[in-house]
Formats: sequence, structure tokens, C-alpha cells
Amino acid sequence: MLTAAAVVVVVAGLSVARPILLPLLMAVLVATLVAPIVRGLERIRVPTWLAVLFTVVLLMGVFAGFGTLLVASVDNFSTQLPHYKARMVVMLNQTSAWFESVGVGLSLEHVYTELEPGTVIQTVGNTLNGLLVGLGNVTLMMVTLVFILLEGSGFSRKIERAVDDPAEALQRWALAVRNVQRYLVVKTAISAVTGLGVYLWASFLGVDFAVLWGIIAFLLNYIPAIGSIVAAVPAVLVCTVQLGVGYAAALAAGYIVLNVLLGNLLEPVLQGRRLGLSPLVVFVSLVFWGWLWGPLGMLLSVPLTMALKLTLEHSTEFSWVAVFLGPAHEQIPEKPLDPHAT
Repeated sequence: MLTAAAVVVVVAGLSVARPILLPLLMAVLVATLVAPIVRGLERIRVPTWLAVLFTVVLLMGVFAGFGTLLVASVDNFSTQLPHYKARMVVMLNQTSAWFESVGVGLSLEHVYTELEPGTVIQTVGNTLNGLLVGLGNVTLMMVTLVFILLEGSGFSRKIERAVDDPAEALQRWALAVRNVQRYLVVKTAISAVTGLGVYLWASFLGVDFAVLWGIIAFLLNYIPAIGSIVAAVPAVLVCTVQLGVGYAAALAAGYIVLNVLLGNLLEPVLQGRRLGLSPLVVFVSLVFWGWLWGPLGMLLSVPLTMALKLTLEHSTEFSWVAVFLGPAHEQIPEKPLDPHAT
């Protein structure tokens, strides 16, 4: 009972501390993703402060360009939304008339209310807004990112002075960083290819706002399990209104092919078994962190659960929990990792 009460208190604290914790955790993940750039510049004798400055400016440029493109695409779609609503009404009326002609009485008013483009896009927009709201304190995130990158090279020396067994601690830290780093790099690459593929396929079919659908596919692909499904719904619906059911089926087939080839075949090969989590745990963590912190929690669910599992593996009392979090046949590293490789 004491343990259960402690869990409730911790979860409540995480929920209350959301405005502070989310920017800090995002800074840690982004730092993990871009740290190889800083280390690469340092290896060619670029001063650390200059390497960090270059990386942060580059990152801010990417964020600014990406955000500008997303805002412009959403605004362009919003201006055309009344046109799609009118065409949806016509299509639903024609469908209802056809059912009546074959003797089936069917009211599609509820279907229109639930599935019209505005409602679906609003749902996707709320998800994207949830990600942006979680990053509302961009200044805190960027300042934290700078300090993390500046202190990263000396972190191993701090561990050596702070713990009794620095070799084991460094190995655990290197393993955690390497696993999270590999996950983020592979996920970013797969998401980018997915977004590009959606854009090219939608452009080939002549679907309006192909850039918007590609951006949404890229962003929501970070959310495990359901992100790709949510990304496909508005694009397919708009394609149905614009070009008809045949083109919509072709667009949906493109989404399926991309997700099967990239998400189900290529990504597991690139990730290998280093993810170290069972599929059930990935899904449960998605639901839990999404409930606790919203869409940004879904994005952070896998890295947070990986860090928790690595921490519990070296706990005397709760190491059994780490076993249940892992896959049925988890691969154990054959030799210790080089703590300085990361």
C-alpha cells in the first residue's frame, strides 16, 4: 500500500511539473540527437563553444524553416476548407439518395458531423498544438540544450569522481545514451523518409496540400502505433472529396505500403534489439505518457520507458521489473561498451 501511494504521489507530481519537465526532457532528447555533430566538430579541433553555437544555430534554422512551412500549409488549407465542406455535403447527399433508391433508409447527417474535413483536421491540429504547447517554453529548452552540450564532454569525468564504481556507472550511462541516441536517429530518418514518400505520392496523385500531408506524416510518425494512422485519415478524406474514392484508395494504399516497408520492416532492422522493450510495454507506455502529458508525452514515451528500464536493471529490489519490460528473448551485449564511444 505504501508503494502504491508513493506511485500515485510521483505521478501527480509529474503532472503538476509538466510545464517545467517537458522542455527539459525535450532539451535532453534533442541534445542526445545532435551531440554527434558537436563531437565531430570537436574532433577536428573546433572549440567546444563554437561547435555548440554552430549546432544550436543550425537547429534553430531547421525549426524556424519547418515551422514556417507548416504554418503556411495550414493557413492555405484553412482558406479552402469551406469548399471541401460543400463538396462533402453533396457527396453525402448523393450517397443517401442512392441508398434510398435501393430501398435502404439511411441518414448520413451524423456521419457528416463526425467525419467532415474540418472536424478531422481540427483533431490533427489539436494534436500538433499539443506538441507545440508542450514546447511553449522554447527559451528554457534552448538554454538547457546549450548547457547540456557544453557539459557533455566532461560528464564522464564527473561520474568518475562521484561514484564508487565509475567503470560500471560509465558503462550504464554509455549504454543508455547509445540506445536512446540510436532510437532517435533511426526514428527521425524513418519519419523523414515517410513524410517525403507521402508528399511525393500525394503529389503524383494530384492531391491538394501534399506538403501539409507530408509534414503531418513526418511529425506524427514519432508517435508509436497510432501516429501513422492519425496522419493518414485527413489526407485520405480530403482526397475522397477532391478526387473520388478510387484515388483515395490509392492514397491509402500508399500510406500502408510506406508504413509496412519503413515502419514494420526497415525500422526494426535498423533498431535491432537495442530498443529493449516488448511491444506490449511500448503500447502501454504510449497510453500512460499520453494520458499524463498529452501528445508530447506520446512522443517521449519510448525514450522515457527505455531510461526507466535501464535504471531498474541495476536495481537490486526492482530488477525483476526490468525483465518484464524487456522482450521475451532479450539480447545481452557480449562485451562491455566503450564508455567514451558516445
